[in-house]
Amino acid sequence: MRSILQTLPPMADSDYYSAPTIAKLSSEEVLQMRRLYGCGYTHRELSKKFNISIAMVGKIIRRQSWKFLPAQPWDEPGKKKLTRQEAVQIRQKYESGGITQMQLSIEYDVTFNVIKNVIYRKTFRDV
Repeated sequence: MRSILQTLPPMADSDYYSAPTIAKLSSEEVLQMRRLYGCGYTHRELSKKFNISIAMVGKIIRRQSWKFLPAQPWDEPGKKKLTRQEAVQIRQKYESGGITQMQLSIEYDVTFNVIKNVIYRKTFRDV
């Protein structure tokens, strides 16, 4: 006997991950929001950037909303370890100007505090 799932047509990946038509955000925007939060953006900054309420940002970040999206490495920030070479690159880029600590945290996929600690030599002091 066939189950109900076997009788349904297979869904394309885009069908599975697409949001309902009434949603204000796309799946890509939700993933971007979670990543930016992991990099140090506040709920208030994210609510302004994506034009949604602060409460909704919190639900999305805590995965109470949009929980069908797969977990990403940046959902748990701070897991990535920087190398000594990356610490040197971060300091050089920041000292040369034109890039913010927030931009560096996104580029290196670490939290804002990790970048701040590297720049102010609280970590990687000997490099």
